[in-house]
Amino acid sequence: IFILFVCMFGFGLRSQTYTYSSPAVPITDNAATYQLIPLSISTNNAPMNSTFGVVSVMVNITHTAVGDLYLALISPDGTFIDLSVLRGGTSNNFPATVFNSSAGTSITAAATPYTAGPYAPEDHLGNFNLGSTSTGIWNLLVWDLIGGDVGTVNSWSVTFSNTPATPQLWMSSGCTIKLPVSPMNFYDEGGPTGNYYNSTDYQRTICSGNNTCLRVTFTARGLISGGSCLADYLDIFDGQTVNYTSPSQWVGSVCNTALVCKAGTAGVCTAASNTVTSTTGCLTFLFHSNGSTV
Repeated sequence: IFILFVCMFGFGLRSQTYTYSSPAVPITDNAATYQLIPLSISTNNAPMNSTFGVVSVMVNITHTAVGDLYLALISPDGTFIDLSVLRGGTSNNFPATVFNSSAGTSITAAATPYTAGPYAPEDHLGNFNLGSTSTGIWNLLVWDLIGGDVGTVNSWSVTFSNTPATPQLWMSSGCTIKLPVSPMNFYDEGGPTGNYYNSTDYQRTICSGNNTCLRVTFTARGLISGGSCLADYLDIFDGQTVNYTSPSQWVGSVCNTALVCKAGTAGVCTAASNTVTSTTGCLTFLFHSNGSTV
């Protein structure tokens, strides 16, 4: 009876870790787009849900300024979870750093170096555990967005358990973030290297499809705003229309060099990671510049 009990106990706490370990991948400095480091999982056909799913992720990265890096994990069905977005400043390395959504310290508030984890990631790992299969290609997304420092992805792993992270879907539609087929970059009239024009007013709406959410990440911000956000500005609306009277629609603005989020927009507008995530599947941008260059 004792042996049977032990076997059942061991099975009940089963855990499976899958690891990418070679070859090491050099990280492109100040890259125009992200890199994907794939990990194939073919032996685990269980659906990810409340009884078995993702519980943690480990990254082992050598880098001389980890604040340059955007890290995310992408599941076989394309669900996209941010791990760390430009965190850590000039601190060195993610030394086998573990991300676990039940951790008491978030990566957004953690002290460097990142050796005292686990840390809760930017987004919730439980949002992988909504019924899709774990079998297929998982990808660690790495994007170096700032020049001057270099590094290498040495290894990374994902751990599944029958005590998985619990989904935390704040979106009423229950949609999840998907990685686009190809990166979509939008520039002002000056393109990727020039300045925007004076006396400009234009509006653009971007919508997603297939019941997926839409997330925009600002990788560069620089507006002449005279300190008041009234000269030049980019206002952001959750939906297909411009509506300054609805607090749920006007979610934030780019002012000077910062994304400024409106009160009550937590989970939609996140200044710390420079992201805006739509709850409607559409984001509308209204850009204005006055007639002056100062």
